[in-house]
Amino acid sequence: MDVLVNQAGYDRDERKRAILACAAGETPGRVRVVDADTDAVVVETDATRDGPVANWRDWVFWSTEFTALEAAGSYYVAVDVLEDAAVDGDGSERETEAVGDENGFAVETGSDGSERAVDANADGARRRVRSHVFDVDDDVIAEEVLSDVLYYFKTQRASGRFDRADRSVPFVGDRDDAVDVSGGWYDASGDMSKYLSHLSYANYVNPQQAPIVVWGLLDAFEQLYAGERSLGALLEERLLEESLHGADFLVRMCDDEGYFYHTVFDQWSKETDRREICAYEGEDGTKTADYQAGYRQGGGVSIAALARASRVDESSEIAKAAAFDPDTYRSRAIDAFDHLEERNEAYLDDGTENVIDDYCALLAATELYGATGKRRFYDAASDRARALLERQTADGRYAGWWCADDGDRPFFHAAEEGLPALALCRFLEVAAGAESVAVGVAPTAETAFRDEIVDALASYWTFELEITTDVVNPFGYARAYVKAVDEPEPRAAFFFPHQNETGYWWQGENARIASLAAAAVRSSRVLENASDGAFGGRRDSLEGARDGSLENESDDLGRFAQAQLDWILGLNPFDTSMVEGTGRNPPHYHERFRNVPGGICNGITAGVTDESDVAFLPEGIGDDHAHRWRWAEQWLPHAAWFVVAVASRHAME
Repeated sequence: MDVLVNQAGYDRDERKRAILACAAGETPGRVRVVDADTDAVVVETDATRDGPVANWRDWVFWSTEFTALEAAGSYYVAVDVLEDAAVDGDGSERETEAVGDENGFAVETGSDGSERAVDANADGARRRVRSHVFDVDDDVIAEEVLSDVLYYFKTQRASGRFDRADRSVPFVGDRDDAVDVSGGWYDASGDMSKYLSHLSYANYVNPQQAPIVVWGLLDAFEQLYAGERSLGALLEERLLEESLHGADFLVRMCDDEGYFYHTVFDQWSKETDRREICAYEGEDGTKTADYQAGYRQGGGVSIAALARASRVDESSEIAKAAAFDPDTYRSRAIDAFDHLEERNEAYLDDGTENVIDDYCALLAATELYGATGKRRFYDAASDRARALLERQTADGRYAGWWCADDGDRPFFHAAEEGLPALALCRFLEVAAGAESVAVGVAPTAETAFRDEIVDALASYWTFELEITTDVVNPFGYARAYVKAVDEPEPRAAFFFPHQNETGYWWQGENARIASLAAAAVRSSRVLENASDGAFGGRRDSLEGARDGSLENESDDLGRFAQAQLDWILGLNPFDTSMVEGTGRNPPHYHERFRNVPGGICNGITAGVTDESDVAFLPEGIGDDHAHRWRWAEQWLPHAAWFVVAVASRHAME
């Protein structure tokens, strides 16, 4: 049995859960929460059987809650294990015996193969297993983990021989000049290249990479420091400094003609003379001259990030230390927006906009409206919001999901599935002129249109909570409506399908679930403040979603958000904290490309041979460097979305 918890800890006033992953023949007895300093039992309770998740190994899951515990301190969860009688070779039954050492401890092997001590009771059919130690306090994640994640970004800044080479980078294709694209961040543990996005040839899979870091850090700054509560560790200064480091890079990545460059790419070689401005295709990294980035290819969120950076107080010491001033950020964002309004489809691999263009362009126009107050940007944002709402659809199984194209392909994404909803929320926030406090009726927004957006958000979250809770799902992991390229119809699934338009790319989805956590928190703020009760009847349907781990409380969205962060921080079936330096059992990537403290690895995926199973560094393929990245490698978007989610939750408290 493994006793699984959020290994970083829990805020004093939030829900606190543990999941028990039992093997065949194991049943949990009494559950005790124990003070790790005094060994005093502070909570004693029982566990509730959730059952097995279909095809997830042979685990049977039980859950227990100890939300009433609010005293600050360090704790662990101890569980008595009641084991079935062992069966001898002749079929007769006998009691098992737990063999302990001189201190009364037996050794148990965890799911990760590590050994740990467990209490051996006098009754040979009982053992007692413990969770890792965790903290309960105010702002545990915001105070402790965010600081580490910010340090991660700083360690990933392009530097040394790479940054020197990036001061003069040539282009793939006919263009014969070179440009300064220095700055920014390395993309991943084993990748020194720099990306606005990639996978453009697949059309529906583009992730927002360096731009979402810039936008996300600025968003986190406003969320964390909008109210009276402040955090330590110089987080305010460090958030702004890191975001402007990225904004300076985006200025350099913007051509004088108005478009952004797609990538600075060395084909994973780490050789500076192979760094070129380009796009690329496939698992072998074939470079192309299609380096102009459309909205969905990083251009839209780059505009949004620069527009938001232009609002930083130019008199501050941090702004003065940046390479470019706020006016430059703003003018580049405006020029790039005007350019893409005319040329976007020409830069897209299939020449057709899809849902990713809509939400990226919505965010771009929204931030430009916030930065300039000009009506033309509000109108452009409204048009994109309407286009997004028109993509909301239904079929015979679910209603409220986004359609990715003009046909029937559902929108599902391994890195930013929450961004459509979050972009709509951000539009309402900016239009209301209250970016991180309560959202009321936007003075410049048509009330009826505002209500349509609120209705759309309610419909989307009704769908997301239903698809998440309509199967056994003790962790509350966000499920998706997916359609693999070799499947005739969409299906509900836990994880991104391996057979997708890229032909090779699938990996853990910590960015995806963190983006959904951020979107859930921001949507709950909008829905709670909808003055006309648009949530109204829909709230009943939200709470009436099928029984599941979210328990259909009025704070379902908050619990949904917390469940995603809990998963990243160790409350998952592999008992691994995926934030390096926080908790236990982090994955190791490669002896040459070490993961660093504060970084977040790709995470858990569908099974390799059976996609209804679950996998994390599976034996064999998980040790093959050609595949190990799918689970163990750290990647910028995971950390960016984690910061946005944690900051958004902090602002709601």
